[in-house]
Amino acid sequence: MITKEYNFASHDHMMYFINEVLRQSDRINHHPKLVIDHNKVSVDLYTKDINDITEADTELSRSIDEIFEDISYIDTL
Repeated sequence: MITKEYNFASHDHMMYFINEVLRQSDRINHHPKLVIDHNKVSVDLYTKDINDITEADTELSRSIDEIFEDISYIDTL
């Protein structure tokens, strides 16, 4: 399982991140487990059908990291 945590300066940034992750997940039809706690989001990625990590998991993981990095360039939402 790939597990990552992302911390946000504001609730607005966190919600933007979640929405972008959901959009990307829908595009590739592979959906992570998201756990939301205040301004922190935990993401778990693995393919349930085989109970292992696949290329879809690593691809989505990279995309999620890029989404998070892009948020740092947004001053206000």
